[in-house]
Amino acid sequence: MARGDKQRFNQQQSSQLGWNSGLANQALGENTAAYNALMPGLQAVLAHPGYSDAEKQAILGSATAALGGSYGDAQQQLAARAARTGNAAGLIPAEEELARSKARDMSSLAGSLTRNFADAALNQRNFALQSLASLYRNSIPLLGAGLGSSTSLIGDQAHLAGIPGIGSTLAGGGMNAGLGLLPAFGLG
Repeated sequence: MARGDKQRFNQQQSSQLGWNSGLANQALGENTAAYNALMPGLQAVLAHPGYSDAEKQAILGSATAALGGSYGDAQQQLAARAARTGNAAGLIPAEEELARSKARDMSSLAGSLTRNFADAALNQRNFALQSLASLYRNSIPLLGAGLGSSTSLIGDQAHLAGIPGIGSTLAGGGMNAGLGLLPAFGLG
């Protein structure tokens, strides 16, 4: 490799490595900014996904109060009918059936709410994990482009450097190509 070729090779390699360093610093800066902005919230979601215990109690309390209120109204209507007719013969079996029905519905409600609470926790945990994964996903193409182009440049230059006299041949070919364009510009 001629002295000028070696200098050109070193300049191109330094330029490419500087460009790659700039891309890496840009990606690192973007990741750091995203990390600092999002990480505290995502960690909080991962530590305590879903509803808080107070929220669960409030939801369960309001749902059972509404359901219990409807059964309370039904029981009052049974008692009022027995008092109005003066016939309490079917009151006890009707109240027992109403109590069984209320127990089934309360149990079903509690199971449904428990499943909803678990689903909400799972969905929030998945969201937090996917968000964490996406913090770094955006910089991968940027880093890959920089690293791929520098690897290609270094490989091409190393290959060309191993061919004796290639530098002068390329320079001569470039000059000849340039001279061939002179007539097109009205200079030759």
